Amino acid sequence: MFKCDCCGECCKHVDVKELVIPGTTICKYLTKDNKCSIYDHRPLICNIDKGYELFKDKWSLEEWYEINYTACKELKDMRDK
Repeated sequence: MFKCDCCGECCKHVDVKELVIPGTTICKYLTKDNKCSIYDHRPLICNIDKGYELFKDKWSLEEWYEINYTACKELKDMRDK
């Protein structure tokens, strides 16, 4: 299982118009404590474990997690600059 630290950075850089607060890149379902208010019903793009099903022929689960951990780190690095 992907271990998310709930920093909220991925939810602050969303590129899906239907999910964001108008005029921003922030997910409209992100709570003040960086949790998802629709977590049990979140879209596939927000579910790394279920999303793996789309790429399991291309990458191993470990590679898929590493790709996502790398993206997470890059978002945090952008935040910290």
